[in-house]
Amino acid sequence: MASGVYGGCVGNLQIIRDLTPFVVELVYARVDELSESGQEHVKQIVMWVLLAAVLLPLCMLRKLSALQPTNYVSFVLSLYLVGAVVYRSLEGCRPSIDTQPLSTETNSSLVPGSASGDEYVDASSSFDVQVTSVSTGDASDTSTLVGNSFTRLAQSISIYNFAFMMTLNLLPLFVQLLKTNGGSSMSRGGAMRNFTTFVTAPPLLATRTQMMKCIFAATFICAVLYGAIGSAAFDLYGDDIDGNILLNLESDPVMKIPLVATYLTVLFTFPLLFLPLRSLVEELLDQTFAVKHSDDVECGQYSDEDKHNDSQGGVTTGPVRLVIVLTLLCTQQIIALNVSGIEVVFSLMGATSCLVICYVFPVIAFTTVYPWRRARHGFLWVAVLWTIVVIVSVQGATCVWLLLTTS
Repeated sequence: MASGVYGGCVGNLQIIRDLTPFVVELVYARVDELSESGQEHVKQIVMWVLLAAVLLPLCMLRKLSALQPTNYVSFVLSLYLVGAVVYRSLEGCRPSIDTQPLSTETNSSLVPGSASGDEYVDASSSFDVQVTSVSTGDASDTSTLVGNSFTRLAQSISIYNFAFMMTLNLLPLFVQLLKTNGGSSMSRGGAMRNFTTFVTAPPLLATRTQMMKCIFAATFICAVLYGAIGSAAFDLYGDDIDGNILLNLESDPVMKIPLVATYLTVLFTFPLLFLPLRSLVEELLDQTFAVKHSDDVECGQYSDEDKHNDSQGGVTTGPVRLVIVLTLLCTQQIIALNVSGIEVVFSLMGATSCLVICYVFPVIAFTTVYPWRRARHGFLWVAVLWTIVVIVSVQGATCVWLLLTTS
């Protein structure tokens, strides 16, 4: 779970990385006069300044509830971006794709008076918006899915799986709903030792229904937004779409405000992914130290100071939390600045972490815990589930192999 959320954080930072040159150019127009290395240097400085001045304070917050105002604003801005792209598509805009700098021979042939030059001018003038390519270096080589139909399908399924995996961040809400429904007062011993009695208790049944509604609602909203912006973007750019659709939108003057809104949205909602990751890491550290302390108790080496530390509720003090946050943020930033495209991270996480979390582990748990042997058509259900796991595993292995061999 932690690795999947970690990949999501890297993906968010890559979106910020991709949009940073665009935002910097809006603020300081003369930045395009710098050399390519100078522009890259400016981007690196801005990214690290944002990490220190914006992301670090937000990621040190104790609770996600402190981000509620920005969450609502960010959701509205996300709807604004989707609406802008859909409107641009319905408007009938057909942006042209300007190719990379042409060779000397090609440039010499595209001059006024030549047949090829006239055709080029006529073709370009028939479009509403001129879109220049923003991919540079090696990033342009990985901006689209590569390979045959099967490998491209494997990459697409991995990206699709990872896109919806972030709805797992809703799961901690289950504990809050359980407390609201009175589940916190239930005894976990005695009568609750019976698993069937425990899972059919009224608070759990009510909470399970509420959680299902929340998960279905979040998934449905994500599907509608993904489908709307994906269909509109494909209608606009077709096969020339970049790995990150936002790169295509940068050259459209109408999309400047929506892109800035998206930039701020990703920046200020980053803690929504990061804080659950931080909690997972802190919990792992607490469990590790708890095991160590239990071993010390057995060996007679458990001091009064250790007992006092345990009574304070774990090892995640202020300095420890700062070290955890800095370590996670810095490693994520380094990866985001060096990995070529966001589609690489999404497809890799979808083929590995998502495969284990959303397919392998649930089926193993179902096979182990649920009494499917006594259920009607139980063998059929298990066979179908494991068939799905095998198919998705083959697809995930293909995606990982393709990413490793083409990198």
